Amino acid sequence: MNHFAITGYIGKDLEQVTTPSGADLVKAVVGVKEFYDGEEKTHWIDLTLWGKLGINFAAVCGKGDFVLVSGKITKRTWKDRDNNPRATYEFIGLHWELLRRTGEAVAQPEPSESKYAF
Repeated sequence: MNHFAITGYIGKDLEQVTTPSGADLVKAVVGVKEFYDGEEKTHWIDLTLWGKLGINFAAVCGKGDFVLVSGKITKRTWKDRDNNPRATYEFIGLHWELLRRTGEAVAQPEPSESKYAF
């Protein structure tokens, strides 16, 4: 199954684009934190949301907002100016939720009785 789901902060202003064929899309960069061996690392994920989904995303969300985005991953190939084959993976958002706006207070989770943090 080709599916991803990420939560993170929008890292820069959203980019709204209309393709030459007239299709609307919105590009976003979302920072996803990883904690491993006592260290924190941020991965920046490039997302594309097409059509009304993207237009609505841009109307509601902005830089610094905490979002959940799920969708599919596609591979795009092309040739560079030296005719070398290139490829990149694109994260195509199919669903999104605004979890928290910039500046809103962070809700503290209730203490868990489990020894595992989920």
